[in-house]
Order: sequence, then structure tokens, then C-alpha cells
Amino acid sequence: MKMRIKSIPIAQVEHGMKAARVLRNPSGQILIQEGVELTESLLHSLERRNITRVYVQVEELRSDEELAAERASMEARLKVLFRNVAHGSTLELLYQTILEHRLRKLT
Repeated sequence: MKMRIKSIPIAQVEHGMKAARVLRNPSGQILIQEGVELTESLLHSLERRNITRVYVQVEELRSDEELAAERASMEARLKVLFRNVAHGSTLELLYQTILEHRLRKLT
């Protein structure tokens, strides 16, 4: 079973989900360690601190072939949008940054 990390609203956290990343408050104190099961009381505590989202591990439901097709489609769309960008330009850097961001979101 493949897993991926996803940021979801606290209201969508399901019973048994675990934190995929350490969660800190603005002053850097650890609120939740990676791997901790997100209980109802823990979620209420986060809501009281105005924390609205948490990173969790979710099962990857897409096959490797579906992910590859989605990546190819996303890259093709970006290439069309950035088709007139000169090599070495600031816009090429923007293209690379957007591409990397979107690829990270797929995995």
C-alpha cells in the first residue's frame, strides 16, 4: 500500500489518521509529533489554537500509470503556458518552480 502526505482541514480528519509531519506553533513549540494519532481531543485543542489544517498520511488510490499520466498532462499544460519563455529568463525559473511544486503535490 502506497502512502502520501496530504494537508487537509481539521474537520476532514478521520478516526485513526496520523500526523505526517511535526506541527509547531508560531513560537516553534512542538504541538504534535510526526506519527501521533489524531484524536478528537487533540483536534479540538488544535482548533482552539486556530490551527485549521494538518498534514496526514493517506493511502494513494491512483496507480503508477495514472500518476504518470497525470504528471505528463500537467507538464504538457505548463509547457503550453510557458511556450515562449527564453532560456535562462526569470520566467523559466518560474516555470521550474511551478513544475516542482505541482510534482510534489502529486506525490
